[in-house]
Amino acid sequence: MNKQNMKYYFLLVISGIVFYKVIEKPQFLIETISFIGNVMTPFSIGLFLAIIANPIVKRLEKDCKMARGLSILITYLSAIFILFLVVIIILPTLITGINELFVEMTSYINKPDQWFNEFQLDAPYIEEMFVFVKDNLQNISQNLIGVINSLSTTLLASIVGFTSQIFNIIFGITISIYLIIDQEKVTRGFRQFLMIYLPEKAKKIDYFVTYSYHIFQDYIVGRLLDSLIIGIIAYVGFSLLKAPYVPLFAFIIFITNIIPYFGPIIGAIPPILMTLIIDPIKTIWIALFILFLQQLDGNVIGPKIMGDRVGLSPLWVISAVILGGSLFGFFGFFLAVPVVAVVKEIYDKSVDEKIRQLEQRKTKKSIFE
Repeated sequence: MNKQNMKYYFLLVISGIVFYKVIEKPQFLIETISFIGNVMTPFSIGLFLAIIANPIVKRLEKDCKMARGLSILITYLSAIFILFLVVIIILPTLITGINELFVEMTSYINKPDQWFNEFQLDAPYIEEMFVFVKDNLQNISQNLIGVINSLSTTLLASIVGFTSQIFNIIFGITISIYLIIDQEKVTRGFRQFLMIYLPEKAKKIDYFVTYSYHIFQDYIVGRLLDSLIIGIIAYVGFSLLKAPYVPLFAFIIFITNIIPYFGPIIGAIPPILMTLIIDPIKTIWIALFILFLQQLDGNVIGPKIMGDRVGLSPLWVISAVILGGSLFGFFGFFLAVPVVAVVKEIYDKSVDEKIRQLEQRKTKKSIFE
């Protein structure tokens, strides 16, 4: 029995055991996936942080002639300082803004009654019109209150979840630091492993892993940087326009802008609706500013930062965002595009190889005929 057959029978036995366990106890599959996910969480966090931090570390090494250890220290201390500012300054402002908005929204529910009493007329159709407007405004207000309440609950749950995952986060930060420090050793060890255990597929696997790393790094860093710039511009613009709840509006623009195509549209809705209820006249200026912001991002900032990093057509990007978001929520929205880019690259390379093999067979056949 050769090695190829041994591998085949080994995989067959393992597959049989797994299949039997799943049939015997369906919960086994869910528990196994959950266990693997929990074990891999700190490693996933570490890889994600390393992907974001590594370009900054390399830039400090190259441009500022710093040692790698010092570059890593400065990068992570800067990140901790920014996170500290967010928690101490921005987060309380957001929570206060949400609470104030919730209180004001409840008071605005009674506005239609006041308007009707002020403009009470004998004409029945006028009364019917006011009742219709009142009912619809109440429905909109109640829905907005529900959304705001849900957002505040989600925000609080995220904070609690963040603190409960503190061990995984600390462990992930440690892993990311070691990945950056020993990136050459890690890469060399991975390639040696491939050459020893998968010599026939080593070159392909190495290519796709390297390609995936660069795609994810360029996309994640570019997307976050683009959204951060847009968020800062939004904060300045809303402040100049004296918009209500400036930090909350800017934060919504920043978060939703991370999602390609649909994000800017989704992010425009809450500021416009909230301003419409509080200050209808100012809504026009808020809407025009958001439109300007979207055009600035789509035509200047976005292309300058992102370029054509993933090499996907708009149809592929939109399909990836819809599918990823429906399956995995926000992170699906965010990471679906680079995942689809990698899958498409694997598929394209596989098709090219098959075509090349067919052409070689045709060439050999024509030679011997």
